[in-house]
Parts: sequence; C-alpha cells; structure tokens
Amino acid sequence: MAVDDDVSTTLMAHDDPSRTSEVIAFLAGSPNRREILARLEAGPATREALLADVDASRVTLWRNLSELVDRDWVSAEEDGYSLTVAGRLVFEHFRSLQRTLDTVERLGDVVEWLPAEEMGVDVARLADARIAVPTPSDPQAPMRLVDRQMREASHVDILSHAMAPNILGALDADRDGDDLVVEGVITSDVADAIGADPRTHRQFRDAVARGALRWHRYDGEIPYVLAVLDGERVGIGLDDDAGRPQAVLETDDPVVLEWALETFDAYRRDAHPM
Repeated sequence: MAVDDDVSTTLMAHDDPSRTSEVIAFLAGSPNRREILARLEAGPATREALLADVDASRVTLWRNLSELVDRDWVSAEEDGYSLTVAGRLVFEHFRSLQRTLDTVERLGDVVEWLPAEEMGVDVARLADARIAVPTPSDPQAPMRLVDRQMREASHVDILSHAMAPNILGALDADRDGDDLVVEGVITSDVADAIGADPRTHRQFRDAVARGALRWHRYDGEIPYVLAVLDGERVGIGLDDDAGRPQAVLETDDPVVLEWALETFDAYRRDAHPM
C-alpha cells in the first residue's frame, strides 16, 4: 500500500467514520500497542530490544507487533522494526486526542465557560493549568488565586469586562513599596462604573498619577478576563452567562502565552487611552 493511500484510509477515514472509531479503540484498548509505538518512535529496534523495553511477554509482544505490521504502521525488516510514516502520524494524532480528552476531563464543568473558539488553541494546552473554582467550603478560591497573581507580579497586562478590586488592592500606595505596573483594557461599561463611584475613581486616578496604572477604554465586548503576568504566565477568568465567576486558570504554556499576548495587543490597538 502506498504511503499516501495508507494515511488517507487509516488516519483520516473520511468515507467510513466507523473505521476511525475502530482505530481509536484498537490503540486505546492496548497499552502494549501504545508502548511499542512509543518505543519505535524513538528509533528502530530489534525484537530483543523491544522485549527488553516493552512490559509484555514474548507472545504478547509478537502478537501486537504482527497486528501493527498488518496495519502498515510498523515495518518489519531483517534487522528489526521501525515506524512507517502512517504509523507515526496515527500515533501522534492519537496522543493529541488522548491529551485533549484527559484535559477536558480534568477541567470538568470549567470547559463550558472556556472561550475555546476565541482562543484558537487546543484545549490540551491547558493540561497542566492551575485551576481555582468556587466551592461551598472555599467560595473565594478564584479570587485568592487572582490576589496571589497580583502580589507576585511586577507587570500585568489585563483585559477585563468587570470591576477589579483585586487590582486596586494590589496597586494601593501602601503596598510595601512594591513597584507593580498594570496596563489594562476595560470595557466602556466598566470605565463608566469607575467614573460614577468617587472612591474607586480616586483610587484609579491616584494609581495613574503614580505611574502604576495605564488604562484603555474599549468600545465593545470583552468576553473574559485575561491577564499576562510578567510576560511569562497567563491568567484567565471565566464567568457564566449571568456574569458569575466560575473559575480562574493559570498556565505558562508557550502557545497559550503567545495567544494571550497577541489578544491583548489587538484589544489595546482598538481601545482609547484613558
């Protein structure tokens, strides 16, 4: 079978969705097959090397090798075995799917509020994200994570569609001499709310006067709260449809960080300095 034909029928399975399900089940149902593919991904190996590296009996190893060869995912040569192009592609896509499913399971209900389409980033990039959700025993968990983020950072770029008492607290002039600088983009509704409250307006004005705060007014909707912390970490605040905070995520994944930086810059370009 030609490589292009093999990839088309085995990996994509456009004309037979059941074939795709069968391929996923074939790999998901056997850790031995996955272990063989992972070992061969590192390079060709002899039978003896596979037997030493794969946690399987000789009979189980040979049977699974034979099945992988029959699918043209593994090539059998005189001196050993190696992954075919189709085998490498199938395994890469299977692991990507597995990471996505594991991440969705870990995020739980938070996934419902995640701006996945706007992010354009595979949710699997959040596999190692720190997650804070309100619970009956700790309803303030998300806010405590935000407080820690603000305390530990020296520069924060933030998009927000809500009032930000955490930011005001972090920018307080009595903050032990810390030199936190915040540059933010806020919606017109938030800007109007700040202007209508004398105490909050005074706090923002004082922070701006000290050079600790630079704000921009955005005449449109901002669907989430997004913070870039010291250009190294990303915080994402998620609300439900009623505007109630549901979770705060934090990650240093480079792909998510790149998206966050580009998103902040795009909103700031379309906003007006305050």
